Amino acid sequence: SLSVSLGTWNNLKGLYENADSAVQNVIKAADADVGGSDLEKALARYTFIAEKYGNDDFMDLGIVSGANQFNVIADNKMNIAIIIVVSLIGVSVLAGYRLVYKKKED
Repeated sequence: SLSVSLGTWNNLKGLYENADSAVQNVIKAADADVGGSDLEKALARYTFIAEKYGNDDFMDLGIVSGANQFNVIADNKMNIAIIIVVSLIGVSVLAGYRLVYKKKED
């Protein structure tokens, strides 16, 4: 199973934070790969868990957690709503102008 308890995650965080900076750099330099070395497999699992369950990216690998992805979608929905409203206003103004211009011709 790829899931871990929050307690285990926090223990891993403590181990990482207490590790020598050279060790941290080696870990950060590795690529996540489920078919790679043990370190690469561990990073793949770390990435999966942080993304899926929204656990803290304590290694600062730039992982966007599942919880943050929903916030981005919510922000985009607001932007889309604003774009739609502005577009509808623009279309209404153009249609109104066209109707007024057409009435002046008649």
